Amino acid sequence: PGSTMEDIVLDPFDLSKVDLPENRVRIRLNGAVVKAMNVTVDGQSCVDVGYVKYLDNSSLHRVRAKHLILACYNMVIPFIVPGLPQAQADALRKNVKAPLIYTNVAVRNWRPWVKLGVHEIYGVNTFHSRAKLDFPVVLGGYSSAKTPDEPIIIHMVHVPAVQGSDPRDALRLARKTLFGKKFEDYEKEVRKDLTRMLGAGGFDAEKDIASITINRWSHGYSFVTNTLAESEEELEKLKDVA
Repeated sequence: PGSTMEDIVLDPFDLSKVDLPENRVRIRLNGAVVKAMNVTVDGQSCVDVGYVKYLDNSSLHRVRAKHLILACYNMVIPFIVPGLPQAQADALRKNVKAPLIYTNVAVRNWRPWVKLGVHEIYGVNTFHSRAKLDFPVVLGGYSSAKTPDEPIIIHMVHVPAVQGSDPRDALRLARKTLFGKKFEDYEKEVRKDLTRMLGAGGFDAEKDIASITINRWSHGYSFVTNTLAESEEELEKLKDVA
């Protein structure tokens, strides 16, 4: 598809070309690794990898390589790499990620934002902690909205939270609430928050909203130190063991 930052923006991407036998680097799409372990074949050390192609009747496949880089969510490593030292496996499991929801709301204009003189709003007692206008990007053949009368995307953020004495358990419980809501529940909160934030500027949810896209991340941002529950020194020791 394109060769520069400018022409790659709108050029179509052909995913059928990323896994061809003649490629020096091949990318295997729609597959999840379920096991990776060191083995010896004909006296040579290698890595045996098993993966499931979940769009191909969930069939199990295997591939072998001289080396393997685990560029993945570290908490899953103990589940797919057998034989890790127990202390290292336990440390890796403690990297519990925070659930996160990114919502994109397409609106028919952004006149209320101009009238209120804002481009980003942080919510104090709202479902969404943040709402902001899309970035003003002009690159290649792509151009963002230039006038308030043009359609634009509003980016909204919600971080599910559950109180708990252990911060990792709280994140696990919050993840369950993420999938306990229907799209209609999230849509209601979007309309409610935008009306509260932008109503004084003339925003009308029924007329102004064109579409809503909800992106639910069960495993969002990585765990950060909560010094009310553990010291920074303890977390650094965990990182070293992992």
